[in-house]
Amino acid sequence: MLTSPLNFQSSKAMVAPLDDVGARLARIGAEPRPVLDEPERISRWLQRKASRRIWEASTLRRTKAMTRTPRRVLEERALLGNWSAFLESPAPHYAALKSAVGQGYYDYRGTAIVVLSLETTAARCMAPSASDLQRLAIHRGMLSAAIEAMAQVDDSLAELAEHFREHEHAYLALLLPPLRNVLLTARFARARGLGRLWPLVRGRDIPPRTSERARTCGRASA
Repeated sequence: MLTSPLNFQSSKAMVAPLDDVGARLARIGAEPRPVLDEPERISRWLQRKASRRIWEASTLRRTKAMTRTPRRVLEERALLGNWSAFLESPAPHYAALKSAVGQGYYDYRGTAIVVLSLETTAARCMAPSASDLQRLAIHRGMLSAAIEAMAQVDDSLAELAEHFREHEHAYLALLLPPLRNVLLTARFARARGLGRLWPLVRGRDIPPRTSERARTCGRASA
C-alpha cells in the first residue's frame, strides 16, 4: 500500500506513460497486445527485467508523459486555465513574475528576497498600465506566480502569504464592481418585468414571445 506522498506521486508518474502509450495506440487503431509477439509475452525473464528496471532503478529519467500526470494537468488548469477569457491576458505578466523567482529553493531567510523580486517586477509591469483591465491581468498573473513560488520557499514568517493576500484584495477590488453592475442590471431587468432579457445575462438565447410561440405551434399543427 502506498502511503507517502512521494511514493504516490512516483506511482502516478509511472502509470502516466502507460496511459500515453494506450492513447497513441488507440489513435492508430491498434491494441497493446499485438505489439509484443508470443515469445515476449510468455517470457518470465523479460517480465522480471522490466519490473526491476522500473521498481528497483536507482535513477529515474522522467519522460514528458511522466511529468504530465492528471494531477499536474489539473493544477496547471487551475493556475493558468481560461485566461483567454481576459480582455488583457495575464500570461506575459505571469511569465515575467515567474522568471523573477527562478527555479531555486529559499529558506525562511530568503523569502523576503522572493517577495521583493515579485514586487519589483510587478511595479515594473504596473508602470505603463493605463487601464483597470491591464492592472487586473497583472494581479491575476501575480496570484499564479505567488502560488507556484510557495513550493520554492519556507514561508514560516508568512511573508509570501501576506504578499499574496495584498494582490488578492487588489484583484477582487478591480473584479467585483463590474461584476456587481452586471448582477444589478440583471436584477433590475427582472424587477421591471423585462424577463426576456434575463436569458441574455445568463448566456442563453431569448425565448420567443407567447404570440410568436402560438403562431409557430399553429403552423406546426397545420
